[in-house]
Amino acid sequence: MFEAPGGRRFIQAFEKVPLIVSFSSFLDESAAYADLVLPEPTFLERYEDDYFEGLGYSGIALRQPAIPPILNTLNTGDFFLKVAAAMGGPISAAFPWKTYEEVLQFRLQNVGTDWKTLQDLGVWTTPGYRFERRGSPRWLSEVVGSDRRLAPQDGRFDFFSRELHAALEPLSPEQLSALGLSQKGDAASLPHYEPVAYQGDPDEYPFTLNVVTLMSLGSISALANLPTLQEISGMTVGETWSGWLEMNPQSAARLGVQDKAEVWVESPFGKARTRLRTVKGLRPDVVNLPYNQGHTAVGRWAKDRGVNGLALLDPASEPASGLAAFTNTRVKIYPA
Repeated sequence: MFEAPGGRRFIQAFEKVPLIVSFSSFLDESAAYADLVLPEPTFLERYEDDYFEGLGYSGIALRQPAIPPILNTLNTGDFFLKVAAAMGGPISAAFPWKTYEEVLQFRLQNVGTDWKTLQDLGVWTTPGYRFERRGSPRWLSEVVGSDRRLAPQDGRFDFFSRELHAALEPLSPEQLSALGLSQKGDAASLPHYEPVAYQGDPDEYPFTLNVVTLMSLGSISALANLPTLQEISGMTVGETWSGWLEMNPQSAARLGVQDKAEVWVESPFGKARTRLRTVKGLRPDVVNLPYNQGHTAVGRWAKDRGVNGLALLDPASEPASGLAAFTNTRVKIYPA
């Protein structure tokens, strides 16, 4: 609910689901609507694996408990193993492992090393990165991905995405249009500009809303419940423990609002009251609004502080990828 544009719409979806179970380690906004909360250990208390992306070679990382679980929690994987064992029959037979750690040992047995080495290193790559000159034979054979190795060796830059082409080639023009792509054929697999479908009349809503993620509070909701991070949340503009809106000082002067004044930020999808901070380096037609604050749950240090910029965004998707669009909404600013 909290970490998606227009996340409040999930409430309407939740109301149509007869039973909602949450495995969140914290009572966040989504977990607050669950019928049953079965918290799993925090990231410092559980096993988990993760794979690398975008490096040109394969790799796996192993998260391991730094401390035993402090509270009565259970890894989500262990929960499903217990459920399978209790069901018996073919379901139980399909999940023969006793713990999720055993599942990980089974999953990772063919990554190229043994479990003990993976535990000691915490990471394994195949091949490991080689500090070779870019373009050298070893760099081409061991570092770059297969897509680049198969590209024409003509000395030119190659921007054509073969992976994207393989996914888009079977689609009809109508299907490409449904994905939000204006280009057809090979052009769809090349870098190109797709017009942003902005929401909000530019005369009524003259500013583009840029929802930013604070480095101090990161992209995980639970971090907003850490007092140490709240204390440094907005040191670049002198704001902590709450939210704010960043605007170019020339734009603020044109609107007749002062630095540190309370203002309303309104889009076609909602409005929020916050504090204005002027930032000279910002485009005059853009305003920044952090999304890390504005929690209605998570914990006492996070709840009821500031606003969540994502709540003002159009809940639309990007072309092709289907990922949430974050730069498609206009807003207007006026004194509170």
